[in-house]
Amino acid sequence: MSKLFNAEKVLWLAAQEKPLHVSPKEAACFSDLDGIVEERLAAGHLEKCGSDDSGDYYRCTRAGLIDLYKMKIAWRKKNGKSIEKEMAKLNELLASAS
Repeated sequence: MSKLFNAEKVLWLAAQEKPLHVSPKEAACFSDLDGIVEERLAAGHLEKCGSDDSGDYYRCTRAGLIDLYKMKIAWRKKNGKSIEKEMAKLNELLASAS
């Protein structure tokens, strides 16, 4: 099965208003989501914020948001896009982390 998710997409989904939902069936379905979430959880980029009978819910931490904005900036630079808004948000996150 082809990859449906990458680290940037997982962090972006977890940074939305509704938290990222991961079903316990993800690993059994050979989805890459479960593995990426576990990696990002271990790195401190995600935190579990709830669970129910359908699975677990995750939100982006400040470290995860910083990593997300670094990825966004790298992609936008590579593709010749403006990085002004992303740099402002990254600087804001870095300033609040100190």
